[in-house]
Order: sequence, then C-alpha cells, then structure tokens
Amino acid sequence: MGGSFTVSKIEWIRYAYHIPAGCPERPKATPTGQRGDGRYSARATADLLNVNVSTIADWCQTDILESVRSTPLGPRWITLTPEIITALRKPVRRQWKQRRTRVTS
Repeated sequence: MGGSFTVSKIEWIRYAYHIPAGCPERPKATPTGQRGDGRYSARATADLLNVNVSTIADWCQTDILESVRSTPLGPRWITLTPEIITALRKPVRRQWKQRRTRVTS
C-alpha cells in the first residue's frame, strides 16, 4: 500500500519522530567521523592514518581496507581495527609542496 522502504522514507520517519540514527550515511552527521557501528568516514580514516583521502580511496579499491557504501557514489565507511591502524599508519603526513615554475622571458 505505502510502497517499499527507501532511504528517504526512513530519514523522514526518523526526522518526524525525532529518532536518532546510529549509523548516518552522511559524514557531516558524525562530528567524530565514527558511526555507531564503529566504521569511520574516509576523512577520519585519513587523519588517523596520516595519509591523504585519495590514498584511502586507493586502499579501498584494492581491498587493503574494508569499506561499505550505500550507493555507488556515496561516501565510504571504513572498518578499522587497532591492528590495521598499526600496520598502515604513517609516522607523519607528507606535505606536498607546489613546484614553482620558472617564467622565462
């Protein structure tokens, strides 16, 4: 009668009845970067491991990190354990400097 449940319908029900979501789909909804199920946003994972977000995307695509997405282009939510953090954490985040190009006249 009412159709199937969709993400937008569930979000509306949660909003209308003031039901908090333990595992939001949007990273901005989690100030710490961690959801109720323990998964981390790509940005929070990059910060924990001292790498760039593009490195996290590469690691997810090559199955170095386990991640889930609710939609094909949705945000990644990554499973991190203390062992994974120890194995992949870089001591210091690399700072890339933009090369200056010489202008010749």
